[in-house]
Amino acid sequence: MESLRNFFIKNKHEFVLPLILLFGFVLLIFNISERTFWMDETMALNFLPFSVKNFFIYYFSFPVPENHAPLYYLLVLLINKITFSNELFVRLPSVLVSLGIVYLIYHFSILIFKDRRWAYLSTILSIFSSYFILIGQMARYHSLAALVTITTLFFFFKVEWNLGTKKDLYLFILFYIILSWTDFPHFFYFALISNIYFFYKFFRNKSSVISISKWLIVQIVVAISFLPLVWMMYNRIVLQGDGGFLKHNLLGNGILNFFVGVLMYIYDFFFGENIFPWNWSVFIPGVIVLLLVFYFFLKNFVEFNKEEKIISLLFIAAVSFFTIFISFANARYNALVYPKYGYAAYPLWILFFTVCLKQMNQKLRYACVITYIIVASYGLWNFYHLTNYLNASYFRTFESFEFVKNNSQNGQYIAISPDASSDVYNFYKAKYFNLLQPFPYGNLDSTKRGTQVWFFTTASDALTESVTTDSNIPKEYKVMLRYDSVPLDPTFKKVKEIILHRPSYTYKYTVFLLEKI
Repeated sequence: MESLRNFFIKNKHEFVLPLILLFGFVLLIFNISERTFWMDETMALNFLPFSVKNFFIYYFSFPVPENHAPLYYLLVLLINKITFSNELFVRLPSVLVSLGIVYLIYHFSILIFKDRRWAYLSTILSIFSSYFILIGQMARYHSLAALVTITTLFFFFKVEWNLGTKKDLYLFILFYIILSWTDFPHFFYFALISNIYFFYKFFRNKSSVISISKWLIVQIVVAISFLPLVWMMYNRIVLQGDGGFLKHNLLGNGILNFFVGVLMYIYDFFFGENIFPWNWSVFIPGVIVLLLVFYFFLKNFVEFNKEEKIISLLFIAAVSFFTIFISFANARYNALVYPKYGYAAYPLWILFFTVCLKQMNQKLRYACVITYIIVASYGLWNFYHLTNYLNASYFRTFESFEFVKNNSQNGQYIAISPDASSDVYNFYKAKYFNLLQPFPYGNLDSTKRGTQVWFFTTASDALTESVTTDSNIPKEYKVMLRYDSVPLDPTFKKVKEIILHRPSYTYKYTVFLLEKI
């Protein structure tokens, strides 16, 4: 017994990271099945019926308007083939990948600080964010994009800082290629940043482990691996008509929109999706911590060591790059959804946050860390209780499904539309829709009088007017029953209406029972 006790005392540091990861895992899977798949998540359901063998043939044939690199969906398919088809296991890739992000934050911190105490602090800070848990519980590629990006950066700088081996160089090349098949904005971000850094050192005659010839070979190899995905980028920007800056952002284009996007990144990193600015008792202390962080950054930047300067610039570059990229490639997204599209900035934010905390005296540092954990915990509480959210899209519950189950009858139909796709219908048919027959939304006008159809619809703030769920009801149909879900916070609704200069919707989701008249 004494020898066992001595073993734990001697090796106590070896248990800290696994315990942090275990705690993170608990936070990531807690209540993960309390929400059904929101619209973008349902894309993952598209691939579940297919085999691994024909996945790429199906993916590149573009039977659906998907415009993201395929690696995440292949991962979802692989896990689904060896587990079960439910919310937990469809979202499990994001959970596991999110734990990988925490693990990489620890090792990147060791690379920067050369001290595991700062690395432990970074990992602890990372897991409390409701933003981190939200993305980690989402059946989307954002977590994987962040993990692969931070891993590629890790091996790149490990080699560039003469801390790596030939194996690390090969791992850098491998993850660079994997990144190109994971997400386009993250891939372009890394390609831009790494080339700027490499050629800066080259033209300044600073030594580099990678020679210019090897570097060019790496770029050619990665470019060749990326060629099959060029069509997908073409489809994203041209065929799907995103229009870039030719389309108006909900909050407007130009410099102001760029800075709003930057502020939304910082807001989500620190406060998450579940803290409104009028929650003063939590919000104001959080703002004070943020101001202190940037104060010590501006005050002490010139005194940072090389690694601390680079990680700070990487974070600033990530926020700026992703704000510009999303505004250009897909201007229809407003600032509220910016942060998930540049999710690699989140682990960089945590590292940057830790760099700035390191500049403070001990008492101030403790106060900032405790305040951050309190703010983050408040956001987590709201997240798990599905309340106080900025973007209502992510918080669709099963209440409307239960309403359909309890009120549906034989002979009724369910409209197949983007809000209730055929994949959603097939996934939930046995549990909720077993009495209903699917019917294409576009053919509803061809039905005969008296036909009853269940119709799921989503409200959103359009460019010129507020689109409520009622406005989506097809002509020649009357409402027999309805169930509204996911209400907006009343104060937030007023704020949106002031910004948009028009009424906003009250409920995000509604299911109607319609009858042809």
